[in-house]
Amino acid sequence: MASDEYAVRVDSLRTYDAVSKDVIQRWTYPMVPDTNALPRGTSSTYKMEWPNVYSDANARVHASAKIGAGCVFGDGCVIGAGCVVEQSTFGKNTRVGANVTVKGSYLQTNVTIHDNATVTSAFAADGVVVHENATIGKGAVLSYDVVVGPGQIVGDYSRVSLATQPVMDDDEYDSDDDGLEVGSLPSVSDGRRVSVGGGGSLGARAKAQNFGGRATLKDSDSDDDAKDVKGPRCAFTLTDREEDALAKAKSGLPSVDGVGKQVWSVDALGAAGAGNLWTAHASDLRNLWRYSIAPAPFARARLAYHNDDALDSDDDATHTRGGTGDPSFGNGSDSESGNEFGDDADQAETVFRREVAETFLRCVKHGYAEANAVVELQGLKMAENRTFADIARYVLMTVLGLALPAPKDVQKENARLYPVTSPASVPELLKVTRKKVERWAPLLARFLKSEDDQVEMLLTLEDYCSEETVFTGMGGSALTPAFPKILHMLYDMDVLSEVSVLAWSAEKEGAEEEDKKFLKLAKPFVEWLKEADEESEEETETESDSE
Repeated sequence: MASDEYAVRVDSLRTYDAVSKDVIQRWTYPMVPDTNALPRGTSSTYKMEWPNVYSDANARVHASAKIGAGCVFGDGCVIGAGCVVEQSTFGKNTRVGANVTVKGSYLQTNVTIHDNATVTSAFAADGVVVHENATIGKGAVLSYDVVVGPGQIVGDYSRVSLATQPVMDDDEYDSDDDGLEVGSLPSVSDGRRVSVGGGGSLGARAKAQNFGGRATLKDSDSDDDAKDVKGPRCAFTLTDREEDALAKAKSGLPSVDGVGKQVWSVDALGAAGAGNLWTAHASDLRNLWRYSIAPAPFARARLAYHNDDALDSDDDATHTRGGTGDPSFGNGSDSESGNEFGDDADQAETVFRREVAETFLRCVKHGYAEANAVVELQGLKMAENRTFADIARYVLMTVLGLALPAPKDVQKENARLYPVTSPASVPELLKVTRKKVERWAPLLARFLKSEDDQVEMLLTLEDYCSEETVFTGMGGSALTPAFPKILHMLYDMDVLSEVSVLAWSAEKEGAEEEDKKFLKLAKPFVEWLKEADEESEEETETESDSE
């Protein structure tokens, strides 16, 4: 939250996406859309509706549209009939036709999406037009005023710009702070000018070639250039011929000049398209997901995180993340080379659970205060593109596990945080567990705010005690006899709410008989909550009658 000094450096589309989600999910309160204080100098009239859907007073959403959680509709935005929208933001005057699907995407000012199009985990800058029946793949980035023709498919992680990609020699490729190679992926600047290249002196390395005579190389050593462009950039302005073709493309006509010659490649965006497909340098081909807002592919994202973290580990080879002695991580190669990961979601979730556990255990080992632990976990959240609730579920299981002997997959340096043997009795187990949970209850309560998050946490607790899914062989079954007491403990410490426990109970009532094991164990506690709730309602009614 803002009062707790929320601060993140947004230096890539991935961090932009993560911070945007935090704002929409109100982790930055009071700096949220419906305070109508941002951006500075621009008035807005956002109102929030459950679940975290923000609509400006001048936005129009058709009654038949299906709107999911985490959406923002700006001033003058129009969403057509039959649309399906989830976790997406729509800028000022963005118009979406009928039966369009938009999921996990950012559409900026004056974007137009025509009927029956599909946009998934993509970023569309100002003025982009996507014609009917077109498909924009995950991770795609469409720069200013790009037009995608009818029925065209823009592939996953594509980069499209009206600018022509600069030619670079292989030895001139370099990386900026985010690992983005100059010339490989386009960025965008204000207005109709499109910039390419990285920040700092790296941008000056791009050669002003293959721009059709339209390019000018901006050098920060020039005072005049510095006023126009912050830092060295290769910038361009559309010719009259291209302006005319662009106007036709936006109207759905072939993007041809005055003599009928196609201005942009038909292969990339269709006859009615406008833009050039940029190609990544060979060294970037396996890591394009890093530079997008699309969810990271399970295998590669987890493996990259492990390999980066291994540089800081002082463990020996058999305990180093990503090392050859760790059977969970294969040999460090990608899935095409036979990595054990493949694209198996269960295996990937197991790796994520381990990452949360090891990050949290480092906080425990070093005696971090809650605020410092939040910073550590927030970094993991950003890297994995997950929610705080995802982090908190596995943190709680790690906290509970600290009352039991160390699981087999824990790092050697953290194994000493666990007892050698299990507590001798359930009361002793609860005593140890209570002490651990009390220490971290404020952090858990902070991360598990919504009813849905808390219900999901209870379902995860069931898996842990059953040693199912990602918890196989971790010894969590030792907590099964204490399950109802643990629920009561979490309730007393404000990690769980009464509403969430009753919602979990109601959900489990419709489950198969074999899936009601933990509901039956918790029945006395659930009944006690129901009785307390009924008594509270009766007292409220009595007070109302007396008034």
